[in-house]
Amino acid sequence: MFATNFIVADTHLKHLRGQETLKSFRESKTIASGKAMTNTFCSTCGSLMYRISEVFPGHSILRTGTVDDFTLHETKLKPRFELYTKDRVGWLRGAIDVAQVEVTSDSLRFVDPAHRSHFLSNSVTNHRDSAHGTAGTGSEKRIGRLSQLVYLEQEDEDD
Repeated sequence: MFATNFIVADTHLKHLRGQETLKSFRESKTIASGKAMTNTFCSTCGSLMYRISEVFPGHSILRTGTVDDFTLHETKLKPRFELYTKDRVGWLRGAIDVAQVEVTSDSLRFVDPAHRSHFLSNSVTNHRDSAHGTAGTGSEKRIGRLSQLVYLEQEDEDD
């Protein structure tokens, strides 16, 4: 239904182990932006590990569930914004004490170049299904749209 993700600058991303088990496929275009996205999965268990989108050049969109340190979930990965709230299903309530932003599918300008410095080493929780189909053929099918939480990681002086 939805997934929690975070965006990290590729310069801050390092594979410690398991990179040889990763497999990728490329979606020719996604629902929200119409731009290509590469999805990288674990070939052993099938879990989506991260995505690389043309919308965020130089960044990777990682699954929060891949972070084992719960302290990070309570601190650096704490949500700051919830996007696409107009597409949220009725039984799902908004995150508490988080800005609620109604945006449309063409609203990725919300994270335009002037604001991307905010999104370096940050997090985006995606509550929207992406286009599915055979990558690169134009046969993608819209499955659904929900809401999206955005997490911003503050730069620590010790990091």
